[in-house]
Amino acid sequence: MTKDEVLSLHSKCEINVDIVEDAQQHGRRMESVLTTGEMKKPAHSERYPAFEGAIRVPVTLEFGGKKCRRLFRVKYSYTPDWEYYDPETKQLIKGWESWTRRHEIWAVPGDNCLDEKPKWISADTFAETGVLSPAQEMAIDELIDKRCREEDRRRRKAAGVTLTPKPLKAA
Repeated sequence: MTKDEVLSLHSKCEINVDIVEDAQQHGRRMESVLTTGEMKKPAHSERYPAFEGAIRVPVTLEFGGKKCRRLFRVKYSYTPDWEYYDPETKQLIKGWESWTRRHEIWAVPGDNCLDEKPKWISADTFAETGVLSPAQEMAIDELIDKRCREEDRRRRKAAGVTLTPKPLKAA
């Protein structure tokens, strides 16, 4: 259907053409509020996350009075809102903050499972609201941020880039 055919039907369908054209011109996504330069940040952060890694912590699971210890792993990709050394562009940049997480647990089959070997399995239900406490979620965030800051220091040192001290605020 051509644009003219659609416009001729607008009164029959009670479509406000001005609103449709305005929404089409201005968009309702990031493009409508960000400059071209600002749009590059989320695209770069999505394509090249600043940091990727995993943290592992032991957990104790208890069912019916029986306990077992397993490893809990959070695999992440993270682009912080603070300035970091980007190995892709080889410069200091401030990216568009974004992150992804995958939660996994180390499954260890019992003695009766001769064909099974230990393996990481999805534990993304731990990411559901209310499974981990807010304090546990905060601890994971802080561990990831700490790891990324350490990695950033290693990258800067390897590239010969020094940390720029932040100016002191006037008292």
